[in-house]
Amino acid sequence: MTVDHHQILRDSGRALEPAETGFALTRGQLDIWFSQEIGRSPQEWYNSGFAVIAGSVTPDLLSQAIRQVVGEAEPLRAAIIEADGHVVQKVVDYPNLEVPFHDLRSCADPVAEANRRGLAMHREPMPWNGPLFKFALFQVASEEFYLFVSIHHVVVDGFGYALLVNRIALVYSELSSGAPVSPTFFGSLQTLVAAEAEYEQSDDYRADLAYWKETLDGVTDHSLAHADGDRGPSATSVSVEIDPAVVDRAEQLAQLAGVRRSSVITAACALMVRQRQGGPKVVLDFPVSRRTSPQLMTIPGMLSGTVPLVLTVPPDAEVNAFCQHVESQIKQAVRHQRFPMHILESGAYQQFNENSAGAVSVNFMPSVTLAPFGGAASTVTILSFAQGEQFGMVFTKDGGRLFLHTVGSGGPFADLDVSDLAARLQAVLTVMAAEPGRRLSLIDLLDPNEHERLDDWGNRAALTKAVPTPGSLPALFAAQVARTPEATAITDGDVSLTYAQLDAQSTQLAQALTALGARPGELIALLLPRTHRGIIAILAVLKTGAGYLPIDPMHPDTRIAFMLNDSTPIAAITTGALHPRLNDYDLPVIDIAYIIYTSGSTGTPKGVGITHHNVTQLLNSFDPQSTAILFSPNRVWTQWHSYSFDVSVWEIWGALLSGARLVVVPEHTAKSPDELHALLVAEHVEVLTQTPSAAAALSPQGLESVTLVVGGEACPAGLVDQWAPGRTMINAYGPTEATIYAAMSSPLVPGSGATPIGSPVAGASLFVLDGWLRPVPVGVVGELYVAGGGVGLGYWRRADLTGTRFVACPFGQTPGTRMYRTGDLVWWGTDGQLRYLGRADNQVKIRGFRIEPGEVGAALSRMAGVDQAVVIARHDHPGDPRLVGYFTGNADPTELRAALATQLPHYMVPTALIPIAELPLTVNGKLDTRALPAVQYGHTQRYRAPDTPAEQTLAAIYAQVLGLDRVSVDDSFFDLGGDSLSAMRVVSAINTTLNTDVAVRVLFDAPTVCALAQKLRAPESSVEIVPVEVLQDGCGLPLFCLPPGGGISWAYRNLSPYLDCPIVGLQQIHDGPESVRELASAYADAIQTHDPEGPYQLLGWSFGGVTAHQVAVELQQRGAVVVRLIALDPILIRDASTATVVSESDVLEAILQAVGVAAEQYCRPLTYSQAQTLIQQEVDAEFALPSRRLVQIMVANANTNLQLNAQHQPGIFAGRMVLFSAQPVRSGADLQQCWRQYVAGEVTEYPVNCTHEELLNPAALKTFGDLIRAALDQP
Repeated sequence: MTVDHHQILRDSGRALEPAETGFALTRGQLDIWFSQEIGRSPQEWYNSGFAVIAGSVTPDLLSQAIRQVVGEAEPLRAAIIEADGHVVQKVVDYPNLEVPFHDLRSCADPVAEANRRGLAMHREPMPWNGPLFKFALFQVASEEFYLFVSIHHVVVDGFGYALLVNRIALVYSELSSGAPVSPTFFGSLQTLVAAEAEYEQSDDYRADLAYWKETLDGVTDHSLAHADGDRGPSATSVSVEIDPAVVDRAEQLAQLAGVRRSSVITAACALMVRQRQGGPKVVLDFPVSRRTSPQLMTIPGMLSGTVPLVLTVPPDAEVNAFCQHVESQIKQAVRHQRFPMHILESGAYQQFNENSAGAVSVNFMPSVTLAPFGGAASTVTILSFAQGEQFGMVFTKDGGRLFLHTVGSGGPFADLDVSDLAARLQAVLTVMAAEPGRRLSLIDLLDPNEHERLDDWGNRAALTKAVPTPGSLPALFAAQVARTPEATAITDGDVSLTYAQLDAQSTQLAQALTALGARPGELIALLLPRTHRGIIAILAVLKTGAGYLPIDPMHPDTRIAFMLNDSTPIAAITTGALHPRLNDYDLPVIDIAYIIYTSGSTGTPKGVGITHHNVTQLLNSFDPQSTAILFSPNRVWTQWHSYSFDVSVWEIWGALLSGARLVVVPEHTAKSPDELHALLVAEHVEVLTQTPSAAAALSPQGLESVTLVVGGEACPAGLVDQWAPGRTMINAYGPTEATIYAAMSSPLVPGSGATPIGSPVAGASLFVLDGWLRPVPVGVVGELYVAGGGVGLGYWRRADLTGTRFVACPFGQTPGTRMYRTGDLVWWGTDGQLRYLGRADNQVKIRGFRIEPGEVGAALSRMAGVDQAVVIARHDHPGDPRLVGYFTGNADPTELRAALATQLPHYMVPTALIPIAELPLTVNGKLDTRALPAVQYGHTQRYRAPDTPAEQTLAAIYAQVLGLDRVSVDDSFFDLGGDSLSAMRVVSAINTTLNTDVAVRVLFDAPTVCALAQKLRAPESSVEIVPVEVLQDGCGLPLFCLPPGGGISWAYRNLSPYLDCPIVGLQQIHDGPESVRELASAYADAIQTHDPEGPYQLLGWSFGGVTAHQVAVELQQRGAVVVRLIALDPILIRDASTATVVSESDVLEAILQAVGVAAEQYCRPLTYSQAQTLIQQEVDAEFALPSRRLVQIMVANANTNLQLNAQHQPGIFAGRMVLFSAQPVRSGADLQQCWRQYVAGEVTEYPVNCTHEELLNPAALKTFGDLIRAALDQP
């Protein structure tokens, strides 16, 4: 058992009068505090940079100047403290502040080393209790210094940052010249807070409120229609200079339009955002200083914020007018900039977790001129702008030059680096400046390479390619009959027909139909069940030249009556039992093959006319690989779909025109997954076409030879995981209006996430367009348009509707080329295949957020215990749409909802989850949403009483704070009406009542009584352990140290006297890892976040040596380079029974032993208070015993890791390993022999004359610390 120790150095800051109880946080500060508390990285809120001083400075004098300025700046010295359910800030004094000085002139690249160390310091967390700032001085040359300044945005904004650095320069100059220090001009924290409070009671506040309410009316969200929802790590990019010639053109346009250059650039940014967002309005976040008086200009505190810049982007607006509109909106926004915008938002959890997710910030940084340091000029270099997670485009000036930085996560431009973004911006500005009168919709935002790629992927060439006119369906069938007359064409139960027999019987029926008047331009109605007779009838009708109207017997009488009245067929083919449902009607002349009626969005069915050519060009368009998979002679197909569903055309003619055998699936069999499965096995079916809903109910076992084609509705990833292994599975897409299928995917691969709908079939051209009919970039959602040989004639007798959906195609060279507007939202993946997002008319807005129910349904389908799932928006309460999920399987709805809450934004979690026996299907095999049961909210929101004392206490606190009679253990605090302020009151009451130290973040992570009670038992809920801690700065590659069994790495500080490189400690904050490999993967993530490039050096003591080895394996598997692996007595436990349970006494004894307290000075078992007394009596005052809670965490970690060690099977590390073995405990030979089988390279072992527990003691390190350094210096 190994437990490390650490001295706890606490700031001895004292609160200054008169604010003994502290000042309230301003609204802007509260935003930042909440954002960090609910889990966002604190480093996203740090303003970090260098004052680059071109001359000589005296480090001690500069340290004195910084101390002076820190003492003057009250807002800078604020500490954020939770007290009595409130968050306050108290001013803290730092009289002994020292500024570290590092002479880097001996490093290979001093400037690069200064930047590396600055970034490392930037990444180090700042505790809320202060200090919330960092300073360091780096000398990189004899006459050049880098002053590092990092300040948490919660206390000082960018404007205040510049005030402070300039004041430091001024005070340093005065000190270095011997002049008296000038009086400070800084305003106080009390002045800042009072000014905010006074404003919120003023007429200006009420006027600003009215303005923003009116401006934001109807602007409900910042959501971006971008396919990639993943948000990358927040970062500040390098700067890219905007071409000076383009800047000059933007200036000329600004003068012509009578606006500022920044307004022109903002207009260009808005057009770029609109390309990826869509809609008539663009909302940009516009940073403002909120300093509207001379008094506020003197306060180095946190006042700044952002206001929404709401821009209307009409397609017919001209560039000049749009720039003037932008200028006007900026002026209005700045005039009302003091208003705290989030007051207009509702729902704390949404506000801080989601609402800014899609917003783009455009920030023009004012030029910062730094005062000289003595006689040395200085400039500012920014390492990181405080931006939170929000994506921002930041423009900075240097003289007449303009630079672009990007900050925050990728947002809508995740696929572009800052150079690409700058190039696009320059292209847009160039077009705008060249043609100020150009309409916005005519500005092309794609570069030529993108156009070429999209044209290639979308198969635009199909619009101009000469296509030979194929024969009619009867002619092609006749050719197949001539090739294989005796081959079996149809199997229908006991009935089998050869191609010759099918031809003869259909010809005989065709002659009878001709006698009745069947000819080109006429329609024959088919009211038939799915049998071989139906296929004979279809072929017979087509032989006459007439078209057929399929009517499913399952249709209600009203739909059948509409179809007959609408289409007026001259005759009908049916059975005796169904004959009374039909009548004869006249039909105008039009040469069609069939009419399929589809559901209309208005509720009125639409008849779609499809020609022979539409069908034959599809079946002739497949490449050789697809032909081999699907259309080889003698294959066995099924005919499963209703004749009224156009996929039946694919099934019938795909089989009969390729010489395959078509197995007709009887009606009763089609409805029974078990019977269908038996039929497929018995008939040796090889090509099966199904809807995803039907396929999900069918077992893939025993169908290994089947090629599955799914289509007709969205294909969930879970279905691919179920069916794709061991067989070919293809996802096909196509609306009826474009003849069955317009796109087909490559063979699907399980585990690949979002299922592609594929690339266009040979005769189709696909275009993904925005609302202005312009192609959208890869990864951006647009509406799909289909052109090419499959586009049908239009809607039967609906010229008005045909004109709105079958529109002129601007991408074809032949006049009259049309394309079909599908209404489907899709996006191009980087593999050249389309991904389906959902229907444009299926999107719903709930509480201001745009939601695609299909996305929520896909997440529900992935849950354990769910077989099939669908999510819809129900309008059971007028004006209050709610998401409701339906699922089959044995999952518990309450547990499902909790699980979904961990994967989806709060507003996307369904209000109710309803288990059902099976998903209802229409006659076409698609999901029948109208048949889903209504929600009985009173029953789904069942009350479950609290069981444990903790649950009872928490439920009572919830009820008291929220003013409720009772609270179920499954109720979410935020669903019950809780918000950010009431969350603080709840947490305060919990900590007071239960004697805990819970952070507010925990309530956001576990909002139900049940989940929160479980969290309270987790040690990390109240103690913040930094996952990555820099234990020593230095030059060169960092040494990453993996923690021993207790999970804390502070003991590695003792390596400092022997190593010059940075020492970085990893700490175990992972909740219940299930294996060493899982733990190693998390450590590897943390290491690569801290140092993305590598190469890497790893060291570990005891269990840390075991994990260090596995981390090395993990990094190598990711393609990283590991140059050093050092382990101090890494013991592999091979027998779990030998692992004894670790107690608190064991941990305390190890800590005492590590700091030199002899065992004979205390009795066992040791208590925490006894250990505390011994530390105070026997150890230097600078050391402190870790908190009791931290000791408990170490105990839990140690016991967990003992079990993980015993279960661990190490991987193979492809490199060398250096071992240091404690001799009194284990023999070096045993240790070396153990590890040699897990290391491909040399294993070197050095014995150390100390116990296992003493390996990192200062006394023991004196005997082998230099050997560790030598091991790191080896080439």
